[in-house]
Formats: sequence, structure tokens, C-alpha cells
Amino acid sequence: MRPPLEAALAAALLSLALALPAWGEGYRHNRHDYASFRDARAATGDAAQLLEPNYLPFMSWLVPVAKPGLRGKLPRWLGGHEPERWLVYCHWGPAQMPLAVWIEEPVLVEDEDDLDPDPPEAYTAAIERALSVWERDLDGVVSFRRVADPDEADLRIRLRPEARVLDDEEGLVLGSARVRDACRHTGGDPRSGRIEVRYRVERLEVALSDDHGLLLPDQVEKLALHEIGHALGMPGHSPIPADLLFPIARDRIPREGLGAADVNSFLSLYALPSGTVYRRLDEPQAEAPARIGPEPRLALAPHVDSRLGFEMQALEGWTRIASPYGLVLVDGVA
Repeated sequence: MRPPLEAALAAALLSLALALPAWGEGYRHNRHDYASFRDARAATGDAAQLLEPNYLPFMSWLVPVAKPGLRGKLPRWLGGHEPERWLVYCHWGPAQMPLAVWIEEPVLVEDEDDLDPDPPEAYTAAIERALSVWERDLDGVVSFRRVADPDEADLRIRLRPEARVLDDEEGLVLGSARVRDACRHTGGDPRSGRIEVRYRVERLEVALSDDHGLLLPDQVEKLALHEIGHALGMPGHSPIPADLLFPIARDRIPREGLGAADVNSFLSLYALPSGTVYRRLDEPQAEAPARIGPEPRLALAPHVDSRLGFEMQALEGWTRIASPYGLVLVDGVA
């Protein structure tokens, strides 16, 4: 007998972004860096494209860029300079849509405890549903078309019969996306705010079973939803357990489709030209701006939560983020 959805995924690591370059010691994402990025875009009239709340900072890619001049092109053993490290946004371009997708034919592991297994085509249909959810929830910003030949595909989705076991044997990897070197600098100076990049994610993998046995098609669909997010331009993971791109399955709140932060993040990402620079990694991090003006005031109208049946006086001008348990108020950006 197969376990229910939450039990089967309870102790499993949802995703592994394979061979992702390290962010670098000493750097942690913070909202003040994001506020600086947003304010810089506001100066050019582009801040309206950034929907909040989002996890856009965690969608930036670490891209090495050679320093200008001859020494920037030489290897270190010949006296060359270390490349500069920049955080850059990368994604598929509009001209590449719809992305050609090849889905591997499923090979199911026999489970003698499962008396009524789903047919292989049910798992292919689950992957197709996941692709459709991304198209629907992002209002067609991304689109896909299936191809029969893997050599013609922009993205290959492989269906592994079994999950990968972590080296410490404390969890399973039910999905993975090969994102190393997916975003490469091909030209331009990052100090201009944008560089030329080549973006390509050739393959992602989704497991069809775990240590409890064969997964349900709905479970495979949820895994595919997560991995497709990596392929669309998310190199790492969201730090918020409720988000689709959070790495651990047991902390994710069940729901249909993408959540509000997922939609905001990917719509904001695709509103930015691919190659947009977030910040230089080696520069000092932004500090909290000094408060100017009067102390915060209460908003005129109360905040009413019809889900949980309460109302409260929120602070005027503060960001409001609805959570499953109430309301989060943030002074500035989340």
C-alpha cells in the first residue's frame, strides 16, 4: 500500500541543485541589498516591474567576469587577475518561447505491495500538468511545447525509477536540476548594470519512487513543479517554507499551483532583461537606511483577515504579507 502524499515526502529532500557554485564566504542575502537594487531601478522607471513580496535576491546567479585588460584574460599561474564575482539574473529569452521539452518515457519499479499501480502514461501526464501550471499561473510569460526527439529539446526531463540517496543517508533526493554553468557571461561590462549572457538548462530529473515505494502521479507533479522552477531561472532555493522553491518537502504547505510569492518572483524575474546585474559579490553590503521623518502611524482603515476572523490596525506604509497563521508587517521590503 502506498503512503499518503505528505507521509511519502515527509523526510525527503525535495531538490538538489547539482554542482551549484558557492555564493562565497561572508555573504548573506539581506533586504537592504534588495532595497538598493529596487531603488536603482526606480531611478530608471523600472521598479514597477518588481512585484512584492518576492524572493528575487535568491534568484540571482553567481557569474565570474574577467577583469578588463590583458591580465584579466591570463590564467593565474601566468600572473592573471582573479575574475570578479557578480550576482546576475538569467532566464530564457522571449524568442526561445515556447521551450521545446522532451519527457523521458517512464520506467516504473515493481512494487509487490502496490496492488493497483498507476500506468506509466499517468506519470507523463503529471509532468505535462506541471508544465501547464507554470504557463497558467505566469499568464503565458513562459510556454512549452513537447518534442519527440531529445536532440531537438531545449529542456530534457528525465524520470528516474528511484530516488538518489544522499551521502550521509539522512534523506533522499527526489528531484534535481543541472544548473551549473547554466548562466555564462558572453560579453559586456557589469558596471553598466547589464551583461550579455547565455542561459541554458539542459536537464532536470524527477524520481518516480522513494523508500516507501512508487510515488503517486500527483506527487510526481509536485516534484516536477519545483524542478521546472529551477530550469526557468532559480539557481538556489527560497528561504520561506511556504514557497514552492523551498528545498524540504515536509515544511511546504499543500496547495494547488504556485503561491503568491512564487508568482511575484518569477514574473519579476522575467520582467528583468536576462543579464541584469543585482550586485557585485565582493562589495560591502548595503546598510539599513536611517529613518527620516516622523515615526510610523497606524493606517486609517483596519486590516481585515476573513480567513482567520480578526481585524487589526496595521502600520501605514508597511509591507503586508498574509501568512497561513495571520499577517506579517515589514518596515520596507520583505
